[in-house]
Amino acid sequence: MKIQFLVLSILLLFNSRSISQQLYGNGGINMSGFDYRNSQGETLANLQSVSKNHLAVGYRTRLNRGESLFINFGANISRYGAIGSDRVLNNFFEYDLD
Repeated sequence: MKIQFLVLSILLLFNSRSISQQLYGNGGINMSGFDYRNSQGETLANLQSVSKNHLAVGYRTRLNRGESLFINFGANISRYGAIGSDRVLNNFFEYDLD
Protein backbone atom coordinates (compact mmCIF):
# COMPACT_ATOMS: atom_id res chain seq x y z
CA MET A 1 0.00 0.00 0.00
CA LYS A 2 2.83 2.42 0.83
CA ILE A 3 4.59 1.68 -2.47
CA GLN A 4 1.42 2.38 -4.46
CA PHE A 5 0.96 5.68 -2.65
CA LEU A 6 4.60 6.62 -3.29
CA VAL A 7 4.32 5.81 -7.02
CA LEU A 8 1.06 7.78 -7.29
CA SER A 9 2.62 10.75 -5.47
CA ILE A 10 5.63 10.77 -7.78
CA LEU A 11 3.42 10.61 -10.87
CA LEU A 12 1.28 13.49 -9.63
CA LEU A 13 4.38 15.53 -8.83
CA PHE A 14 5.79 15.04 -12.33
CA ASN A 15 2.39 15.75 -13.86
CA SER A 16 2.00 19.05 -12.02
CA ARG A 17 5.53 20.20 -12.93
CA SER A 18 5.35 19.30 -16.62
CA ILE A 19 2.44 21.53 -17.63
CA SER A 20 4.55 24.15 -19.39
CA GLN A 21 7.53 22.12 -20.54
CA GLN A 22 8.27 19.04 -22.53
CA LEU A 23 11.27 16.76 -22.87
CA TYR A 24 11.43 14.64 -25.99
CA GLY A 25 13.59 11.96 -27.48
CA ASN A 26 13.75 10.36 -30.89
CA GLY A 27 15.77 7.43 -32.12
CA GLY A 28 15.93 5.34 -35.23
CA ILE A 29 17.96 3.93 -38.06
CA ASN A 30 19.24 5.84 -41.11
CA MET A 31 19.59 4.09 -44.44
CA SER A 32 21.91 6.06 -46.70
CA GLY A 33 22.83 5.61 -50.31
CA PHE A 34 25.62 7.26 -52.28
CA ASP A 35 26.03 7.86 -56.00
CA TYR A 36 29.81 8.15 -56.20
CA ARG A 37 31.44 9.34 -59.44
CA ASN A 38 35.13 9.95 -59.96
CA SER A 39 36.61 12.77 -62.07
CA GLN A 40 36.08 10.72 -65.27
CA GLY A 41 32.38 10.21 -64.43
CA GLU A 42 32.73 6.52 -63.62
CA THR A 43 30.67 5.02 -60.78
CA LEU A 44 31.50 2.37 -58.20
CA ALA A 45 29.43 -0.71 -59.04
CA ASN A 46 29.67 -2.43 -55.64
CA LEU A 47 28.86 0.51 -53.34
CA GLN A 48 26.17 -0.63 -50.85
CA SER A 49 24.19 1.34 -48.30
CA VAL A 50 24.71 0.78 -44.56
CA SER A 51 22.24 1.28 -41.73
CA LYS A 52 23.45 3.64 -39.01
CA ASN A 53 21.90 5.13 -35.87
CA HIS A 54 19.99 8.37 -35.37
CA LEU A 55 19.38 9.95 -31.95
CA ALA A 56 17.77 13.24 -30.97
CA VAL A 57 16.87 14.72 -27.57
CA GLY A 58 15.41 18.09 -26.75
CA TYR A 59 13.42 20.38 -24.54
CA ARG A 60 10.34 22.43 -25.46
CA THR A 61 8.84 25.22 -23.40
CA ARG A 62 6.19 27.84 -24.00
CA LEU A 63 6.98 31.51 -24.41
CA ASN A 64 3.57 32.97 -23.58
CA ARG A 65 0.60 32.18 -21.35
CA GLY A 66 -1.71 31.56 -24.30
CA GLU A 67 0.30 28.48 -25.29
CA SER A 68 0.51 29.63 -28.90
CA LEU A 69 4.27 30.24 -29.06
CA PHE A 70 6.92 27.65 -28.14
CA ILE A 71 10.70 27.36 -28.32
CA ASN A 72 12.71 24.16 -28.81
CA PHE A 73 16.28 23.35 -27.81
CA GLY A 74 17.81 20.06 -28.84
CA ALA A 75 20.70 17.98 -30.04
CA ASN A 76 20.75 15.57 -32.96
CA ILE A 77 23.25 12.86 -33.97
CA SER A 78 22.86 11.23 -37.37
CA ARG A 79 25.35 8.76 -38.80
CA TYR A 80 25.67 7.80 -42.48
CA GLY A 81 27.89 5.43 -44.39
CA ALA A 82 28.46 3.01 -47.24
CA ILE A 83 30.63 -0.05 -47.91
CA GLY A 84 32.00 -1.57 -51.07
CA SER A 85 34.68 -3.67 -52.67
CA ASP A 86 36.70 -3.65 -55.87
CA ARG A 87 37.18 -7.01 -57.58
CA VAL A 88 40.08 -5.80 -59.73
CA LEU A 89 42.13 -4.52 -56.78
CA ASN A 90 40.73 -7.17 -54.39
CA ASN A 91 40.10 -4.70 -51.56
CA PHE A 92 37.34 -3.50 -49.24
CA PHE A 93 36.46 0.12 -48.50
CA GLU A 94 34.07 1.87 -46.15
CA TYR A 95 32.73 5.43 -46.03
CA ASP A 96 31.86 6.40 -42.45
CA LEU A 97 30.34 9.90 -42.24
CA ASP A 98 29.91 10.54 -38.53
